[in-house]
Amino acid sequence: MDETVHQRWRREFSGTDEEGDVSMEDVGIGEGSSAAVNRFAPFASELDWRVACWAIQDGIGHKSFDRLMAIPGVAEKLGLSYQNICSLHKIVDAVPPRATWKKRELWFKNDPEDKHIVHHCDPLEAIKTLLGNPAHAEHVVYRPTKIFSDASKSERIYNEMWTGDWWNTVQDRLPSGACVAPVIIATDKTQLTQFMGGKTAHPVYLTLGNLP
Repeated sequence: MDETVHQRWRREFSGTDEEGDVSMEDVGIGEGSSAAVNRFAPFASELDWRVACWAIQDGIGHKSFDRLMAIPGVAEKLGLSYQNICSLHKIVDAVPPRATWKKRELWFKNDPEDKHIVHHCDPLEAIKTLLGNPAHAEHVVYRPTKIFSDASKSERIYNEMWTGDWWNTVQDRLPSGACVAPVIIATDKTQLTQFMGGKTAHPVYLTLGNLP
């Protein structure tokens, strides 16, 4: 779909009428744009996050880090949101949890030696990770919308999942404050090797219809 049309539609919250519908004629390019979302939250900036990654991933000693932060002007000039290792760890603890990967071996009774390795995540944890990711905050859609080509509503536009009749029908049956979170699951065979037995994998992908 035309990227410009998609960007114009995404500003639906500022261009809806009394019935919650959107007229593409009423949404101008560059209008109604929301404030930029901090992709590095709960850190204040990319630099704030990078310094934290360096301190933790490179195993910088706690006392050494505290001495660095104690140098007058270091935290202020870098725009850091922490002044010592203790306050840094508090911010790290506030990072939304991500779905953890698990590993299992599967085999059939008639051939127990032929084992298959399965790496997987808990689907509910994966959904929480998608909804809790700050990078998605600006793009998550929580309610359905009917999009029309103009104010006359003579021609309706269907593109993303939340513009369809199904989502509108299901939303009407939910209690106030609830939203639909359609789970999309797909799989695709992936070739891992070509010269060593032709190993293949069958990854299963999960995403939400709330995301573009």
